[in-house]
This record gives sequence, C-alpha cells and structure tokens, in this order.
Amino acid sequence: MHAPIALVLVAIAAATALAPQDPRPAAPATPPAPPMPAATEGNAWKDELAAIRRSMLAGGRPEAAAAAPRVRALGAGSLSTADREAWVRVARDVALRLCDRKWLEELRDVELSFGTELSYAVMLANAQLSHANLKGAQATLDGLGDVHGANEREKRRVFALRARVAELDGDVAAERAAVEDLVDHLFLWPRQKCQECHATTKEPDVVTTLPIASLWFGERFVELMKKQGDAAAVLQAAEAELARDGKDDDARIRAAYALRALGREQEAMARFAELPWALAPGRAERKPRQFATYP
Repeated sequence: MHAPIALVLVAIAAATALAPQDPRPAAPATPPAPPMPAATEGNAWKDELAAIRRSMLAGGRPEAAAAAPRVRALGAGSLSTADREAWVRVARDVALRLCDRKWLEELRDVELSFGTELSYAVMLANAQLSHANLKGAQATLDGLGDVHGANEREKRRVFALRARVAELDGDVAAERAAVEDLVDHLFLWPRQKCQECHATTKEPDVVTTLPIASLWFGERFVELMKKQGDAAAVLQAAEAELARDGKDDDARIRAAYALRALGREQEAMARFAELPWALAPGRAERKPRQFATYP
C-alpha cells in the first residue's frame, strides 16, 4: 500500500473514532402484529363480529363504512337470541358512526334483554332517587307506564324504585302496590328466566337458593300488613288458593309473610321451607350469581 493512501485511511479512522456518537439507543425493531387467531369451526361468526367490534373502538366513519357490508351480512342469517343481541349492538354502533338514519330506524324495533330505553330510564330514576329528587324519580317512573311485559330484571327494578319512592314520600297505598308486585314475582325464582342470570357457572342446571325470608321488600310487606291490619285476610286468601292448588308457590309465599306479620314465626319459616329453593336452616346454600339488593 502506498504511503499517502495509508495516511488517508488512518485519518478517516481517527475522524470516525473522534466523531460524537448519538447517545440515544437504537430504536428496537417494531415487532410484527400478532396474527389473528384462525376462526374455529362454529365460532367464525363470533370471531368476525368481535374483530369488527374491536375495529370500532377507536374507529370513525371510514372504519364504519368498511365494516358496514360485513355487519349487514352477519345479521342476515338465523341467529340465537344472544347472537342477535350482540349483532344489534355492533350494528347500532356502525349505523351511528355513519349517521345512517334509515338503518338506525330499522334496528329500533329489535328487542334486547338489556341496554334498552327502559334500562336507561331505570338508571335515571335511581340516580334521581339517590339525590333525593323524589318528584323527578316519580316522573321518570310514571313515564314508563305498564312495565309488566319488560324483562324480569328491569321490571323488578321499576317495582323496587316505586316502592322506595313511595315509602320516602309517605304514600302507603302506592308502596303496598309496588311491594306486592315484587312479592308476586318471587315464585319465578327456579325458572329459566331467573336462573339464566343467577345460576352458577359451575352448576348451570342447579337452582340456586334464595334468602327469601330476609328480602327487604318481604320485610316491608310484613310491616305494611301490620300497619294496615289485614294480615289475617291475606293469610286466609292464600290458604284458600293453596287448598285449590297445592303447587301455588305464589300463595305459599304470601301465606308465609302473612304468618310472620301475625307473629307466628315458626309457622312462617315452615312455609318458606316448603320451597325447595328457599334458603332455610339445615339446607345447603348455593349462593346465586349476580344477586344484590336493589336499590
């Protein structure tokens, strides 16, 4: 190697060594996005709907426009109740992002178990009641009209809110009517419409136990019968119903509460114990899922 060339190479190496180095560490390579799991047979529909739902979490109109044809296609087939409700929620999100009034109106009359206008009205009435806005809560509940055709949870919540408002307002007649509406739904406990929410995931086919003897509205029913002096009449009517139909659990429950109001506690507890799903002394407890006092 010629001397001048060698000197040039040495100079370049020295300059490189003396050049200031970028103190920042090199940015790591962006990892590739994890592949979407392949849809298993039988779950392809749910997998695709879930993927669309995820794309809509932070998506706007372009994402909604891209998803709309697939959402419509997913809703075209015969779906179970649960799948239809999951689809409707996604379809409404997409229609709202697109401001597609026609599609929203088409989806308006699709019945859902929860997340309906009734659900939100119940939440509003509960908030008003919690803030001691009795007139507001009463107006909201009055606007609901007859809710007997609603799903069981929202229906019972409306009755419970009406009972609380009436008690706070000193309206004994209105409270009694709402409390009796609650009591008259207790016999439904072992049926699917109740157990689909309250059965445990480990034993979905086993009816859970209900602490019927200590429910707040049962206690109010007892107090109101004492106050109004009609416990004996309630007991007589309930016993007459049981004489006609020994399987009438609604009458059995009313008889138990009436016996308690009359001070006949042991007989009341014996009546409650006739219900195989009632929590009773000496009986194994199967705690229900999603069960809490309301409100």
